[in-house]
Order: sequence, then structure tokens, then C-alpha cells
Amino acid sequence: MGQDHSNLENYRVPKHLVASGILDRIGRVFRDEEELPASSDLSQRINEALWTSRFLIVVCSPRTPESRWVNEEVMRFQAQRGGDRLLALLIEGEPSQSFPPALHDFEPLAADVRPIEGESLRAVKKTALLKLLAGLLGVQYDDLRRREEERARRRLVQIAGGSALLSIIFLGLSIFAGMQWQRAERELKVSKAQNLAAQAQIAFNTTPNNEEFGTAGPERGVLLALESLNTYPTIEGDLVLRTGLRNSPCFRLRYPSKKEQS
Repeated sequence: MGQDHSNLENYRVPKHLVASGILDRIGRVFRDEEELPASSDLSQRINEALWTSRFLIVVCSPRTPESRWVNEEVMRFQAQRGGDRLLALLIEGEPSQSFPPALHDFEPLAADVRPIEGESLRAVKKTALLKLLAGLLGVQYDDLRRREEERARRRLVQIAGGSALLSIIFLGLSIFAGMQWQRAERELKVSKAQNLAAQAQIAFNTTPNNEEFGTAGPERGVLLALESLNTYPTIEGDLVLRTGLRNSPCFRLRYPSKKEQS
């Protein structure tokens, strides 16, 4: 019952009803959990709560009629406020078995949280809460239910809109991350290609006239330049390859003569 008690206190009345003059919240709900005295009268604290309360909600089960003090509270409140402000919440059993004697004459059943086949306990409790609220606020249950359904639909639309926005943001972040990854890979390849081109240039400069194929010299410079271009085509790789081929004695570029061209 603790959560139900909190739901009553924290329920926000629909704006349409508030505009008609109804309070936006129920306010504080006194919960009688006090150990009742062994004397013949109710405690002062409960008496004060009964006197200042606008409504009395009686939680009813087959154990309720056995309680002398519950019946005493109902009679005391009825004498002070009248029977139209008494609300019964049935949690177990039938009304005839669960209502205290003081309620038998008019049985003001306001809400019922007994399990219903084919309906979830949450839905049953929600209906009971709205019925109690309708009684406390002095409005029709159907009006309050419709307003609550409209509020739930708006909440679903907001959630759906928020989910769609999050999906778009996630997609954008994924695309951005992919672009950053591709950019990082490209920069890594460019850096590696430039490094190979630099090594090729060093090889050309180290033994520019070496005609033996080895680990240094023009031949290795050409191989490094080709590897540079294969890694990523850069201006540096292209230039060092052209320069190496032109200056290397091992690689002769033969251009067709004018006669051959004709």
C-alpha cells in the first residue's frame, strides 16, 4: 500500500480539470499505521486526523470486520463528515465479507484491486487509483480516465519522438565515427607512403651510380618508390620514382624518335 499511498499524493490532475477549479494535487494523505491503544477510545492523533480529513478511505479485506477500531473510525468520521465522503478500497474477498459493520448500510465501493482474469495487476491498480481520485476530486471517472489516456498517448508520442531523435543522433555519430576512422586510416597510409618515398630518395642519394642490385642504391630506391605508390598514391612517391628512373643507370627509358612517331 505504500506505493499506492504515494501515487495518490503525487498524482498531477489534468490541466483541463485544474482550469475548472479543481486542485492540481490531492495533497497529503494521512495513513493510519499507529498501534491502537488498549483503552476504549481512539488515540488523539487519529481523532485529529479524522477531524481534519475531507475523505476517509477504508481498505477492506475479510480481516477488516474483525477490527473494532476500523469500525470505530468509520462511525466517528461518518458522524463528523457524512457518508458521502467515505470511500472503500476492496483488496480481498467480497464486500459483504470485507466491509466493517458501519459500511453495510450503503457499501460505498469506490475501487477494487482484486485480480481480474486476463488483465494485468498494474492495469487493475491503475483503474482503482483513478476511481479513488475521481471520488476525491469530485469528478466523473470516465472523464478522468479519458484525460489520463490522452496524457498517456502524448507521453508515448514524446517517447517515440525522443527515440527517433536519439536514433538520428546515433546514426550521425556512427557516420562521423566512420568518417574519422577512414580519415585516420588514410592519414596512416599517406604517412607510410611518404616515409617509403623518403627512404627511396635516401637510397637514390646513397649510391646513385651503383649498378649492382642490392639493398641500397637506385634499384632499391625504385622498389621503395613503387611500394610507396602502392600504399597510397602521393606526389612525393610519384616524383621520387620518376627521378629515380630517369637518373638510374639500370633503368633506361627509351623514347620513340620522330621518325617512329610518324
